Amino acid sequence: MKNYKLFLLLLIISASFVLWTVNYGEISGIPDTHAHTMLGVFFTDFIREGAFIDNIHNIMNYIWNYYAHYNNISLLHWPHFFPI
Repeated sequence: MKNYKLFLLLLIISASFVLWTVNYGEISGIPDTHAHTMLGVFFTDFIREGAFIDNIHNIMNYIWNYYAHYNNISLLHWPHFFPI
């Protein structure tokens, strides 16, 4: 029971710290953060819009069209499962 109370106290302290600093964000300060963020947005849009269901030609058009609008995505630059 004592470990449960300590864990709960640690969880409350860490959650309050995270909620206190949630508006600071990680978008500024590190140069690569924008690329990581846009890569995550790309995969979210790719899955949400169901672009992976089309044929390979439409998938490539979707990727190139997305890259034309947001050229800060780096699909092949980072490790394959990094945005996940």
